[in-house]
Amino acid sequence: MESISRIDLLATIESLPQSGEETALLLLGEHGAGKTHLLERAHANPATPSVLVRVHPAESRFPLAGFASMFAALSQAPATEFHRYFSLRSEEPAGLFAAGHDLLALIRGLDLPPTVVLIDDLDRMDSASRTVLGTIASHMAGTSLWLVATATSVESKETVAGFSTSRLAPLTGSELVHVVAGTHDHDEPTMRILASYSGGNPRIMSEQVGRLHDDQLSGTAPLLLPPRPTPTIEQVTTDTLSRLSSAAHDILELVALSPMAHATAISAVIPDATDDVEDLIDSGVLKRRASYLTFTDDRLRSRFYWDQGSRSRREHHANLAKAYVGLDERLATWHLGSAERGPQSVDQLLSAAVSFIDEARTCAAVEFTERALGRAERIEEHATLLILLCNRLLRDGLLGLADRYGAQTRSGTTTPEQSMDILNIRLMSHLFRRRHVVNDELLTLADLHAEANPEGACSMLCLGAAYRAERWEIEEARKLTNQGLMLADHVAESTRLKLTAMRDIVDGLDGTAIESAPTSTDLDADSMAIDPDLLLLRGRAMTVREAYQEARQLFTVVANHPSSRDGLRKDLATYGTIRNEIASGEFRLARAAVDTWGATAPSLTRGTSAFAYIQAWYASSIGDDTAAEEFIDTCLELASAEACQALRARALALRGALRLRTGDADAAVMVLRQVSAASTRFRNPTLLRHWADYTEACIATGRVQEAAATVTALERRLSVHRSRWGELALLRCRALVESGRPSLALFESAVKEFERDELPYELGRTLRCLANRQAELGMAVESRLTRMAAVAAFEASGADAWAAHADPPDTVVAAASGDNQLLDQLSSDERDVAIRVIKGHRNREIAQELFVSVRTVELRLTHIYRTFGVQSRAQLVAALTGAVATGTAPPDGTQPQS
Repeated sequence: MESISRIDLLATIESLPQSGEETALLLLGEHGAGKTHLLERAHANPATPSVLVRVHPAESRFPLAGFASMFAALSQAPATEFHRYFSLRSEEPAGLFAAGHDLLALIRGLDLPPTVVLIDDLDRMDSASRTVLGTIASHMAGTSLWLVATATSVESKETVAGFSTSRLAPLTGSELVHVVAGTHDHDEPTMRILASYSGGNPRIMSEQVGRLHDDQLSGTAPLLLPPRPTPTIEQVTTDTLSRLSSAAHDILELVALSPMAHATAISAVIPDATDDVEDLIDSGVLKRRASYLTFTDDRLRSRFYWDQGSRSRREHHANLAKAYVGLDERLATWHLGSAERGPQSVDQLLSAAVSFIDEARTCAAVEFTERALGRAERIEEHATLLILLCNRLLRDGLLGLADRYGAQTRSGTTTPEQSMDILNIRLMSHLFRRRHVVNDELLTLADLHAEANPEGACSMLCLGAAYRAERWEIEEARKLTNQGLMLADHVAESTRLKLTAMRDIVDGLDGTAIESAPTSTDLDADSMAIDPDLLLLRGRAMTVREAYQEARQLFTVVANHPSSRDGLRKDLATYGTIRNEIASGEFRLARAAVDTWGATAPSLTRGTSAFAYIQAWYASSIGDDTAAEEFIDTCLELASAEACQALRARALALRGALRLRTGDADAAVMVLRQVSAASTRFRNPTLLRHWADYTEACIATGRVQEAAATVTALERRLSVHRSRWGELALLRCRALVESGRPSLALFESAVKEFERDELPYELGRTLRCLANRQAELGMAVESRLTRMAAVAAFEASGADAWAAHADPPDTVVAAASGDNQLLDQLSSDERDVAIRVIKGHRNREIAQELFVSVRTVELRLTHIYRTFGVQSRAQLVAALTGAVATGTAPPDGTQPQS
């Protein structure tokens, strides 16, 4: 059975009246999953004409009571009126079948407008109504009705015979936290921990939150895990419990006592348990990773844990503690402390939690840590291990947990060295979760702790500077970096190099000292031995200095570094790769990085303006303009909430380029004026890269003076802030503002300035502008060939959307597809392909338009090439548009020599 998310379900319901074919949908979901809430949302949607039918369990004794309620909702008559039109003669299958068809005719006779019938809790309806609805659902044509029903479970196939059945997918942890955040302001890491024990059920989540004390809700007190079972947990687990044997019960009682259990220890306590364990794994109750067992559903674990009496749990803990000696000392410590009721070794629990993080067993690490915090009398005595644990959590991108345990560590009195370490942990978590940080606070803390912990102070300043640099707050970043360099006399060489790399980043963002190579480590010696954080900073410095290939190599090293695994550093490396490839114009490489990163980067940018910007750029690059506009709106909203002017300006610049690509130059000018106003905060013109777009849009709309002023402003910026991108963009801008044939020489110079494989996207944009100018001057053939060169550049860069919008002028296409004797040599099928090739369509697009396979298009093209004696698409287009058939024209519009 397929699962469906809430968003997809609501979209499906909204689209039903437009689908044309009447259908019936049945949505299954457990108690508390939110089925009623979903139907209420669908009913409240004004775009969906609907009626909502609520089933009354007390009426289930009366045949057809449920159907009567539905009929009343449709006919807007009291339910008692239904019996005036129909009475049930028999509840036998044949009688119910006949009744179903009679009622179907009755519904058709109502002559209803298109309506969606939303039935809540179909499984609580009387059996006669369910059977009749099953018959009606199979014969919906002509009723103008669409049925959408919910149920917890169904007892027979007859009930759902005519329904298409789906199961409501559980909410993700983030969605559950969002649901709770909508009504209460609670500690987010605490909510995320609880979400992992709720099985994606919003009612269970609410019940668990309601049982917490105020200090637990605020995140200052440890949690009792697993949580006690709530009424809804008892409802959703009853069916599973009833199917288990007594032997399975005994095994699950033992497994439930710890976050994970070793199969050997279970067998030591319960001889001959191996087969029963395998059966539990096969049935999906347990899951196995290596030799360890865990519950598939932690709600069931809560039942087995708390349904045991205290005495029974203590006896089981004692037996398991003996079984784990020599097998797994971490679990032996866990069970021994639970069995003896005495003080437990907090350090042993925390050490075990660290090892669980290294093994990617986060849930086990959390339970061990929460128990350790609950047992610790003086938390500051265990600060060293807690700091180690928090650093491991940061490494793996578990920022919320690191912040939670860092805050609890800081609550105790620690040494100055430890205080600085804790501050850095919390600072990193706050920065990546986009919480506001004040420079003066960082500088004050650095001065306060620099003597006791210069390493920590310098690391904190470097981290704060990196955060400021990503927001293009250059002066603030420079201030923090300079302060760090002043304190760097007595720190490790790696720390000093990080600050130096940070200075290179700031200088690169400012466009200063661009000709001097940034300080670098000897990467050829052993890149894997270098601190990955230093490599990340070096990679970012290379990107802002437009050394894209070197940056690509550094980010690749970090992504494959042994310490990166799948955590924060790998996310940062992939994020750096995305930024680097977008700036270099290698859009295909950037999209590949987004594809591998987008779904697995909650630790870094998910839910932030940076993440929304990347989604917008991705959609725009492939031509999904509707999605791109929506993501840009999201980015602008989030950037305002984050007070991030840089991302707001970048989103507007992207929107301006999108409007320009789609031919709405007037709208592009309006947007890019806003970008130019915002650019006063960002002096380096390479950052926003909107100048050439602004100039092109102004020329396209006849705003020549505004375009000339833009070029002058760009020249003035570049005189202070050097940039290779700026040099190439300026050449294009100068050619754009020049009119007539003299501009062709400027365009030719702009094209020749590009080195091999340099900024292919920018080359494509320059060629496209040249093609437009050639078309304006009546050079149709030259324009066509230049446009093809632009398409080739766009395709090389992966700028698919720009390649698709590089069509030749309509006059050229009309001449080629009209009375052309060459086309008469082709069959009708081949002519269809040839005309679309002239228009710049790719093989896949041609295949989609002609409803044939790509292979068929390729075969027809091969025959066309042979017919005309050409060897490429460029030569074919040249032949069909009147150019020399065996050559292509250069970008300046001159014909090739024969």
